[in-house]
Amino acid sequence: MIIRKTSQALTGFVLAASVFLASGCGGDKEASQEGAEPVQAVEAKPENALPEVPEGAAEAKTIPVIPFQTPTVEIPDLPPSGGMAGNAASTFLESLKMKAEDGSIDAPYFLALKYMKGDGVQKDAEEAAKWMKMAANRGYADAQYEYGKMHETGTGVAENRNMAAMWYLIAGEKNQEQALQRVGALLNDLPESEREEIERLASTFVPE
Repeated sequence: MIIRKTSQALTGFVLAASVFLASGCGGDKEASQEGAEPVQAVEAKPENALPEVPEGAAEAKTIPVIPFQTPTVEIPDLPPSGGMAGNAASTFLESLKMKAEDGSIDAPYFLALKYMKGDGVQKDAEEAAKWMKMAANRGYADAQYEYGKMHETGTGVAENRNMAAMWYLIAGEKNQEQALQRVGALLNDLPESEREEIERLASTFVPE
């Protein structure tokens, strides 16, 4: 008897719950759906995407990339002495001597030319040979050619065609055009043993 009453009570409760859900709960669900704001779809962004900059925000400044340039150093030429006289010519001559004595490669060459030509100084072949030898020993190709020519012609030094050929060879190693044109004529006039010795001496030359 007790089991039958309990079963009837449960059946009545299930029927009441069904009626409640059919009448009220469904309506509340529809009402809640009508009052809710629509949900906007959000675009999926790639994982590595950069964040968007809000409107009105200052744009990021970019630093310009300046390519590296190797700095250049300009070496001024020796000033011309043409037209100089008196103190100006003397000062220029002293300036050349100072440069030559301080180790300049080309200053003794220009100084030698002045003594060879008598430009601003008294013409002096021996003095010219002294300064020309200095420039030649320091590796200045034009001076090496001129010093060779001095030996060939006996200007300021004793005439010595073998020494002339040696200096022409040394200058020719630096593609000094006049030396290359002259050396062949001298070497061809010499015995083979002397040519070999001249070539050996030229090959061992080391600038001071």
